Amino acid sequence: EAADQGAPLASAITASLESRLRGEGRFALALSGGVDSAILALTAARAGLQRSLTAATVRFANTDFDESAVAREVAREAGLDHLVVTLSTDDLAGVATEVLEGLDVPIADPSLIAQLCLARRCR
Repeated sequence: EAADQGAPLASAITASLESRLRGEGRFALALSGGVDSAILALTAARAGLQRSLTAATVRFANTDFDESAVAREVAREAGLDHLVVTLSTDDLAGVATEVLEGLDVPIADPSLIAQLCLARRCR
Protein backbone atom coordinates (compact mmCIF):
# COMPACT_ATOMS: atom_id res chain seq x y z
CA GLU A 1 0.00 0.00 0.00
CA ALA A 2 2.80 2.45 0.86
CA ALA A 3 4.48 1.77 -2.50
CA ASP A 4 1.23 2.63 -4.30
CA GLN A 5 1.06 5.96 -2.47
CA GLY A 6 4.54 6.86 -3.69
CA ALA A 7 3.82 5.94 -7.33
CA PRO A 8 2.76 9.46 -8.43
CA LEU A 9 5.97 10.95 -7.02
CA ALA A 10 8.12 8.25 -8.62
CA SER A 11 6.40 8.87 -11.96
CA ALA A 12 6.94 12.62 -11.67
CA ILE A 13 10.63 12.17 -10.86
CA THR A 14 11.09 9.76 -13.78
CA ALA A 15 9.32 12.11 -16.20
CA SER A 16 11.42 15.04 -15.01
CA LEU A 17 14.66 13.10 -15.48
CA GLU A 18 13.61 11.88 -18.92
CA SER A 19 12.78 15.41 -20.08
CA ARG A 20 16.11 16.80 -18.85
CA LEU A 21 18.36 13.99 -20.07
CA ARG A 22 17.18 14.01 -23.68
CA GLY A 23 19.58 14.97 -26.38
CA GLU A 24 23.21 14.62 -27.22
CA GLY A 25 26.07 14.39 -24.78
CA ARG A 26 26.41 13.42 -21.18
CA PHE A 27 25.01 15.03 -18.08
CA ALA A 28 26.31 15.19 -14.52
CA LEU A 29 24.36 14.44 -11.37
CA ALA A 30 25.78 15.96 -8.19
CA LEU A 31 25.73 12.88 -5.98
CA SER A 32 26.34 13.82 -2.36
CA GLY A 33 25.56 10.55 -0.66
CA GLY A 34 22.33 12.02 0.69
CA VAL A 35 18.81 10.73 0.16
CA ASP A 36 17.68 13.20 -2.51
CA SER A 37 20.57 12.70 -4.93
CA ALA A 38 20.49 8.92 -4.32
CA ILE A 39 16.81 8.86 -5.29
CA LEU A 40 17.63 10.71 -8.52
CA ALA A 41 20.52 8.36 -9.35
CA LEU A 42 18.55 5.19 -8.69
CA THR A 43 15.45 6.47 -10.48
CA ALA A 44 17.55 7.36 -13.53
CA ALA A 45 18.99 3.84 -13.52
CA ARG A 46 15.57 2.23 -13.28
CA ALA A 47 14.42 4.36 -16.23
CA GLY A 48 17.45 3.24 -18.29
CA LEU A 49 19.00 6.72 -18.34
CA GLN A 50 22.38 5.85 -16.82
CA ARG A 51 24.13 5.81 -20.23
CA SER A 52 23.83 9.60 -20.49
CA LEU A 53 24.59 10.37 -16.85
CA THR A 54 27.76 10.63 -14.78
CA ALA A 55 27.62 10.94 -11.00
CA ALA A 56 29.94 13.59 -9.58
CA THR A 57 30.83 13.87 -5.90
CA VAL A 58 32.76 16.50 -3.96
CA ARG A 59 35.16 15.23 -1.34
CA PHE A 60 36.84 17.71 0.97
CA ALA A 61 40.54 17.04 1.55
CA ASN A 62 40.88 18.76 4.92
CA THR A 63 37.92 17.36 6.83
CA ASP A 64 36.64 14.23 8.48
CA PHE A 65 33.26 14.81 6.85
CA ASP A 66 33.27 12.62 3.74
CA GLU A 67 30.21 11.08 2.11
CA SER A 68 32.08 9.94 -0.99
CA ALA A 69 32.05 6.26 0.05
CA VAL A 70 28.25 6.31 0.29
CA ALA A 71 28.02 8.18 -3.02
CA ARG A 72 30.36 5.63 -4.64
CA GLU A 73 28.09 2.79 -3.47
CA VAL A 74 24.98 4.53 -4.83
CA ALA A 75 26.72 5.17 -8.17
CA ARG A 76 27.78 1.51 -8.35
CA GLU A 77 24.25 0.33 -7.56
CA ALA A 78 22.84 2.67 -10.22
CA GLY A 79 25.44 1.62 -12.80
CA LEU A 80 26.72 5.18 -13.17
CA ASP A 81 30.21 6.33 -13.99
CA HIS A 82 31.42 8.15 -10.89
CA LEU A 83 33.76 11.12 -10.69
CA VAL A 84 35.06 12.10 -7.25
CA VAL A 85 36.53 15.60 -7.07
CA THR A 86 38.70 16.29 -4.04
CA LEU A 87 38.74 19.95 -3.06
CA SER A 88 41.19 21.62 -0.73
CA THR A 89 40.67 24.82 1.20
CA ASP A 90 42.84 26.53 -1.40
CA ASP A 91 40.49 25.34 -4.18
CA LEU A 92 37.50 26.72 -2.29
CA ALA A 93 39.18 30.01 -1.40
CA GLY A 94 40.22 30.47 -5.01
CA VAL A 95 36.63 30.77 -6.22
CA ALA A 96 34.90 32.13 -3.10
CA THR A 97 35.24 35.78 -4.10
CA GLU A 98 34.05 35.03 -7.63
CA VAL A 99 30.94 33.26 -6.32
CA LEU A 100 30.10 35.95 -3.78
CA GLU A 101 30.57 38.78 -6.28
CA GLY A 102 28.34 36.98 -8.79
CA LEU A 103 25.32 36.83 -6.50
CA ASP A 104 22.54 39.36 -7.01
CA VAL A 105 21.29 38.89 -3.46
CA PRO A 106 22.91 37.53 -0.31
CA ILE A 107 22.48 33.78 -0.07
CA ALA A 108 23.63 31.79 2.95
CA ASP A 109 24.39 28.57 1.08
CA PRO A 110 27.97 27.44 1.68
CA SER A 111 27.65 24.70 -0.93
CA LEU A 112 27.62 27.23 -3.79
CA ILE A 113 31.40 27.44 -3.82
CA ALA A 114 31.88 23.67 -3.95
CA GLN A 115 29.13 23.38 -6.59
CA LEU A 116 30.96 25.79 -8.87
CA CYS A 117 34.22 23.87 -8.44
CA LEU A 118 32.42 20.59 -9.21
CA ALA A 119 30.68 22.02 -12.28
CA ARG A 120 33.98 23.25 -13.68
CA ARG A 121 35.59 19.84 -13.23
CA CYS A 122 32.63 18.15 -14.97
CA ARG A 123 32.96 20.16 -18.18
